[in-house]
Amino acid sequence: MLINHILYDKFGFSGNTSNYHDPHNSFIGQVLESRRGNPILLACVYLLLAGKLGLPIYGINLPKHFILAYASQSGQLLMMREDILFYINAFNGGQMIGRYDVIAYLEQLEMTLDDRYMLPCTNLDIIIRVLHNLSAAYSQLGNEQKMNDIEYLLKIVK
Repeated sequence: MLINHILYDKFGFSGNTSNYHDPHNSFIGQVLESRRGNPILLACVYLLLAGKLGLPIYGINLPKHFILAYASQSGQLLMMREDILFYINAFNGGQMIGRYDVIAYLEQLEMTLDDRYMLPCTNLDIIIRVLHNLSAAYSQLGNEQKMNDIEYLLKIVK
């Protein structure tokens, strides 16, 4: 896929595996500058580029991971599982995976098969997920003030 070539080969974007929980992985400016990020922010960069190209790519809010879906049509609200052609792992170089890979992942986590994990989420869901990740990152660092600030933002957004 051309987007994969541009983002990962030409510009060198990749998952920040050496410092996965760094709060900077949740700031779009830092991710664009360093070209390293967490799954959701790399997916956001991918989504922005795909949107400019008019491609039907959407965010998928998996538990403990965030991926993308390439759909057969635009318009995420009325989508069914059959409308998803394949999934994209933005954290892993844009690796394309199938529906059964997502199902196997959910089974590995002992999660029930639920459309909310297989179908596109809203932009608000993405923002909430980013804020949750950021709150957890500050919590791990012991930065209670910043964690509380992010939790306050979460309350406003929700």
